[in-house]
This record gives sequence, structure tokens and C-alpha cells, in this order.
Amino acid sequence: MKLLGAGPTALVDAASVGYVQSRLLNLVTNGSGLLGTNANFSTFTFDATNVAVGGGSFKCTAFSATLYTDELIPVDPARTYLMSLWAASTTHAVGAHAYFGMAPYDIDGNLINPQFYLKYAGSTDTTLAAPLNPGDTTVTLTSAAGWHPGGSYPANFAWYGYTNAKGYTYPDYTYTRLTSTAYSDFFANGAWAAGGITGNVITLRAPWAGPALPSGTKIRNLTSGGTYKYVGAGNVDIPAAWTQYSGSVGGLDTTGSGTSGLFPYGTAYVKLVFLMNRDVAGNVTNLSGVSLTDLTTANLEPASATVSGVVRLTADLGGTATAPTTPTAVHLAGTETITGAKTFSTGPTVPTSPGAGTDAASKSYVDGTVRTVTTTTTANNRDIILADAISGGFTVTVPITVGVSVTVKKIDSSVNVVTVVGASGTIDGDANATLVGQDASAVFVGDGTNVQVQAINGMYATAIADVKSAEVDFGTLATRNDVVTISDVTVNTASQVTVQQSGAAATGRQADENELEFYVCNARAQNGSFVVNFMALDGCRLQGKSMINYVVG
Repeated sequence: MKLLGAGPTALVDAASVGYVQSRLLNLVTNGSGLLGTNANFSTFTFDATNVAVGGGSFKCTAFSATLYTDELIPVDPARTYLMSLWAASTTHAVGAHAYFGMAPYDIDGNLINPQFYLKYAGSTDTTLAAPLNPGDTTVTLTSAAGWHPGGSYPANFAWYGYTNAKGYTYPDYTYTRLTSTAYSDFFANGAWAAGGITGNVITLRAPWAGPALPSGTKIRNLTSGGTYKYVGAGNVDIPAAWTQYSGSVGGLDTTGSGTSGLFPYGTAYVKLVFLMNRDVAGNVTNLSGVSLTDLTTANLEPASATVSGVVRLTADLGGTATAPTTPTAVHLAGTETITGAKTFSTGPTVPTSPGAGTDAASKSYVDGTVRTVTTTTTANNRDIILADAISGGFTVTVPITVGVSVTVKKIDSSVNVVTVVGASGTIDGDANATLVGQDASAVFVGDGTNVQVQAINGMYATAIADVKSAEVDFGTLATRNDVVTISDVTVNTASQVTVQQSGAAATGRQADENELEFYVCNARAQNGSFVVNFMALDGCRLQGKSMINYVVG
């Protein structure tokens, strides 16, 4: 008997029993570890000892590693795919984080980066109003409405008519690999400087070095964003105990929005991607039972007269309330008693103002009113205040009545703060509370005399003076990760330092240039200073100077 290898490599190669069993209904070869090797997980170390499910696990010891499965997995982006895996920090360093997701590839096996399908928010898809030839210094559009003003990466464009290696030309404004980012230094600095658009004419930072493009060519203002779809887990601290993570992607992103749960247009394959042991060195992560499958309820076929499938209770079973064709069916009319747990795909409509204690309440009654405010206001019970302080800081007054709950969230990226006060009394013993960073939020609950803070998210302080700022310099060379020490004599090893990217402009930069370097950061306190770990988000970089806000607790 001839022994076959762990896994076939060509389409005509014979497959071993172990290889077939390692797949079963899983699209990820050897995700179960039944091959007893790191086949399809070549950047991991196979571990036969630490196992959650299957025949082994896959270990990563490297700090801040980005790892992929080896094989391209064919997918139909119109269907929904569920990613699932078990993970454990077999050596756990508190504060280390991980991301699990999918990386999209086109039919030619090219990674689909954001600039090949994303659209700058609010911009107009348009055409060239005049030819663009090599050496030209201007680009004339039919409409530049909503286009990026210039001076950073989103000041770039894509054009359409891209044809893959198999001869297929993608529809306009869907997927293309033809972009201005491939020429001169446009990828790093944008194709036009700040203020480089006058009317519908763009003045380029350097003469056009790309191909000749005729008048009428379809063109789009592209933008940056995340390449990977982190549907399995995002920025999680993996515990020492085996924990299961899962998430799904399905459907095409036809508008260039970058929605996490949608495949980019042009997706034909995926690889699973794992960002491991980030932020804190010394962590070791093992993965087990890694799977990708389209066996989800989202892909179930509806029933017909000749095909078995999903049945809609009220529409497909027929009959009436008094004489149902199927006695156990639920009908549109009549009084019926239903027993057991029922799950509704769409929530039932209930009265907007319940009276009795057992009445069902509508979502709007429970959630309260969501409203955006830009100036000083007084909140009502169950209000959700979206505070936009882009034009200046202001105050939100919340009631002190027992049980009254108000949520306030700061939604803008400016340095202006939103101050929250009670109608009387204090807030957690202080005169007021302030929301400082973008997306900072808190829930305020009245106790009859004062206001208590029930939940906090993001940068929050009990006084404006508590909020400090600092300027960091990442240097002239672009990088994904950096560590900076900031001196502050008020900090000691017992301090808790909360740090967040500021919307303020750093020395020599404009505030709108901050979009070049979206990043996440966290701080570790020490005597007289604190250490900040920075990680740029996908498609961004750390370079030059940037401002941060921080609060010492």
C-alpha cells in the first residue's frame, strides 16, 4: 500500500483518508488538526497537547504576528459564511489582544485592498470631462461634488474598466485595481494637495505618470479602510481557558461602504487571517477547531410545491383560524393559544404606550428618544442624546427623578467637551461630568437627590481640568506600531491612565490630516510617566506628529 502525503497540492492529486476527514463539511483544510501536522497552517506550530476539539491545535508564539491559512478558499459572495474557532492563551500576558477574520482575494488570487473598492464618503461617482494624458498637471471631472479636499491619502482616485486575467471586465464603480495610488508619491501623500480642487478641476501634486485616459472614463474618489473582515473577534484579550469565537460574512458590498459583514466586490476567494499576541509581548495563543462553512440559516432555501425547504407559518400552511388546513399552524386572524418558545425574524408590533404591568412594550418606548443636539439642552427620561460639539462645547442637564435614565454620547472628533450636570445636586459626588473624546458616553440615573453614573465608555472626566493633552512624534518613517513614553509627575504605578487620539492638530499639521493615522492606543503607568502603545488601523500608518488626550485616575 502506498502512503499518501498529509495533503494533496494539485487538483489531480490523490487525497488521504486523513485529509478527507480533516475537511468533512469544513472549508478549511486541517482546521480540525486531524492531519497531525501544521498543513494549511504553515506559519503556526502544530501542538498535539493543548487541544479544544479535533486532533491538535495551532500555536503562535510571535509578538504582534499577522498569520494566514495557506489555501485560498473559493466562496460565493452572494451566500453567507460562518467562521468559527476555539482560542486559548496557553501563556497569558494580560493586555495582549487578537483579531480573527477573513482576507478577501479576487479570481486571480490578488488581495483586495480597500482602495480597489471603497468610496470616499459623500463623494460623487463621476467621469473625466477631458482626457488625462501623461505629463498633465490637472484632472478635469464632470463633477467634483463631495470629493476629498486634498493633502492626504483619500485625495486619490480610481478608474474603471479593469479586466481580470480570465478576460472578465468588472462593472463600473464596483471593483478595479486601476488607481492613482500606484504613481509618484500619491499613495503616501495624496494626488492633490489641500485646496487642490477648484470647481471640477483637480491640480495634481506631480505631473500625471499613469496611462492616457480618454474623456468619459468612469472615475471615483477612493479612500482607505480595513482590508480584513474581523468577524471572528476584534481586539479581544484571549483568556487562558479555551473560548469559542465566531462571526459571519455574506453578500456583496456594492456601494463601496466597507461594511464589515459584506464581501468586497470582486471577492472570489478568502483566507482566514489571525492578528495574534498584539500590544503586550510574551503571550502565546493556540487555535483549535478552525472552520468556515456556508451551512447557516441565512442560506436555507424557501419551500415550494415541489421542493422541500423553509416554511412560512402564516403564508404557506393555508386554512383559516376557525378551520385551518394544518391545525398546528398560526393564522393571521382569530384568537389562538400558542405554547412553547417562539422566535420571530421580525419583531411584532405592539402598542406604543403599554398600560398594564404585563403589557408588551415597543422598542421606542424602552429605548426612549434618540436625538442629535448641538447646543445646551435639557434631557428627558430614556433620552439618548447624541452630542455634536464640533462647533463648540455645551451643557446637557439631566433630571434627578428616581429611576430616570439618560444616555449621553459625544459623536464628534473635536477637542470641545460636552458637560453634563444634574437639575440639582451632584453627579457621582462631583459638580459635573465631561465627555471628552469622540464616542465617549455615559448613562446617568437619578436617585431623587443627585445623579449617579451607571456606565461609562471612552474618555470621561469629572472636570474639564482633568483632561490633559500631549503631542507625540512617530518620526519620518511610516510604521504600524510604536511605543512612546510621556512624562507626567502626577502619574505613579498605581495610576490608571486612559488615553485616546485627539481631534486637535499637532505641530505643523492641520486637524483634518488626522485621518491619515487612525490608531488604537493604551497606556501603562509608571512613576513620573506612562508608556503608550500605538497600533495603526489597517490602511493607515504612524508618521509625523499627532495629539492625544489623557486622563489620570
